[in-house]
Amino acid sequence: LYGIEDIGAISAGETVVISAAAGGVGSMACQIAKVHDCRVIGIAGGPKKCAWITDVLGCDASIDYKNDDVAESLDRHCPDGMDIYFDNVGGPMLDLALQRLAMHARVVICGYIATQYLPERSPGPSFYTNLLSRRARMEGFVVWDNVGRYPEFFAKLKGWYDDGRISREVEEVTHGIDTMPAALNSLFTGGNQGIRLVQVSPDPG
Repeated sequence: LYGIEDIGAISAGETVVISAAAGGVGSMACQIAKVHDCRVIGIAGGPKKCAWITDVLGCDASIDYKNDDVAESLDRHCPDGMDIYFDNVGGPMLDLALQRLAMHARVVICGYIATQYLPERSPGPSFYTNLLSRRARMEGFVVWDNVGRYPEFFAKLKGWYDDGRISREVEEVTHGIDTMPAALNSLFTGGNQGIRLVQVSPDPG
């Protein structure tokens, strides 16, 4: 929420591109952008996830980075560039986005899973100079930055859940502490879809 609204400075009608759109963070970012009446393009891996982000999350278009030509797809879906790029992966995907920024675009850095666990430090983005030519801004954030605003964020998100603007189909729940290793591993293998939760206590209902 902070990344989309505060750093992204989102406005209705803008074009928003979100990487790892079928993940826990990406799935929420897609829906928050739609709440703000933006055109949202989600990038995910595989036909199943791409169908899910359009059918369930409401994205206007999806790009399958495993099977599509991502550069061509971005050009087709963002002919006038992207106003906001919400980045969860870094690496080559970030470079593709930096080449396609609209004037005064905002690049929100939330994660860099594509290079985070490489044994050697990866090179920086080759097209960062477009931040200058497009008068754009790139800024990162971490979840702990705004602990004091959690009640505000929770109230806003709950309101959207209650009125159906945020889907309740974004959670995958497994049961029992013994499912924790597989659930955690799925975050790094692309096996999760949406928010992955593990329920370790009995269901009070």
